[in-house]
Amino acid sequence: MGETLLAAYLQTLLDKLGSRQLMNFARQDGFESELKKWRKMMRQIKAVLDDAEEKQMKDKEVKKWLDDLLDLAYDADDVLDEIDREALQQQKKSPSDPETSSSQVHAMLAQIKEITTRLEDIEEEKTALDLEAKRGTGPSISNKRLKTTSLLDSSEVVGREQDVVAILKLMGLSETPEAEAHVNPVFGMGGFGSVFSSSQVSRPIPGLSLHEGSKAAQLS
Repeated sequence: MGETLLAAYLQTLLDKLGSRQLMNFARQDGFESELKKWRKMMRQIKAVLDDAEEKQMKDKEVKKWLDDLLDLAYDADDVLDEIDREALQQQKKSPSDPETSSSQVHAMLAQIKEITTRLEDIEEEKTALDLEAKRGTGPSISNKRLKTTSLLDSSEVVGREQDVVAILKLMGLSETPEAEAHVNPVFGMGGFGSVFSSSQVSRPIPGLSLHEGSKAAQLS
């Protein structure tokens, strides 16, 4: 199983650990704190999988760490499925039905603690192998709210010179500098450069010769 699939598998386990029904059952039977430990350690382990994927080709110990993690994930999944079944059965029981026997709870708790111990070992080995979370793994740019502004560096924008010239001709500034200044609205879809082009009218444009003494453009 590739590391991408391993990451997806760990995420599936984390989703199960986020089940309200499962955690309520765990709280009632006294092992909620153990499952919270699972969730915390699994998140920390999942964060370093990209680094482990890169290092496993040169480091056999990292490859073994990934194999051990996969085996652990399978076993943890089996335990969570068993807990989920018990939780579902308990939910279907009537008040007169007997509760889960203490022997069943003890057996389940023993399995859970075994997984906790193995997770702790995996976590310690992660530190010993110097596996670290990769930077830049936060939300993609599509999920970030971008600020909008008309304060652009004109040196980084190309292909708008003709638009600026067209606006100047519309206002009569390029041919008749004596004409009175007036207001001209500029419309355009957001992101297509209408604000930028308008802001450049009153600024010098390389290669464009205007009459000296032109009145400053007044735009709305």
